[in-house]
Amino acid sequence: MAGLLPIMARRIADATDSLPAEAQLPRDTWLARAGVTIRGYLNSNWRVEVLPPPAAHARAGRRRADIISAGPIVGSRMHVNFASQPELLRRFFHPKRTAAQPAASSV
Repeated sequence: MAGLLPIMARRIADATDSLPAEAQLPRDTWLARAGVTIRGYLNSNWRVEVLPPPAAHARAGRRRADIISAGPIVGSRMHVNFASQPELLRRFFHPKRTAAQPAASSV
């Protein structure tokens, strides 16, 4: 995710195991509409800070930047539980464009 999104990621030396978490998408993406709750397991081995230019981000509980999106890119410290969200799994393999995303050009 780092390198594709305007973030800085730092590994945390004394991290704990992944924990169940939920967060809502901050805006419409190819994966789901804004406000959809994403469920999964939060990877606590990393601290993520959002850098300018601003990217939309959501929190799982009191944590920051657990889901980050900028343009068509969506990144997360959460490992999404697609088994409990079959619509997200379908959209992962057959994404839908949002109004903000232009159609891919054929070259």
